Amino acid sequence: MEKYIVFSISSNSEVAEKVARKFGAELGVVSIDTFADGEVLVKSLSDVKNKSVVIIESTAKNAHEILFELLLLVDSVKRAGAKTVKLYIPYFGYSRQERVSWFNEPVSCEVVARILDTAKVDEILTFDLHHPDIKNFFQT
Repeated sequence: MEKYIVFSISSNSEVAEKVARKFGAELGVVSIDTFADGEVLVKSLSDVKNKSVVIIESTAKNAHEILFELLLLVDSVKRAGAKTVKLYIPYFGYSRQERVSWFNEPVSCEVVARILDTAKVDEILTFDLHHPDIKNFFQT
């Protein structure tokens, strides 16, 4: 049977615990350090070598900070030898910014999708996106 390890950084720790328990998976441990200049270091403290990693994290409040922490955790587990990495994002921040409403506005949702694509995860799953076309912003 495949070995899974489930992580959450902060916003979905209860969900991650329930998912791990339900599927008999290990619950991953994450370290978050903030340096004096405000930079952050996020890393896995769990052994992920040859395991499938599931990261459950919403990007609701402080989405820009959570997104960066999420990218750092993905890099951490990939460098540590995770077999696969899947992101489950129950609430996808910026999904209401899927089109230009006013002059010179960015399509923030598409920008976030492209940033997440750079992490080269195996799967991204989210729920209840603001508009069905958002799925086309992703390559993953």
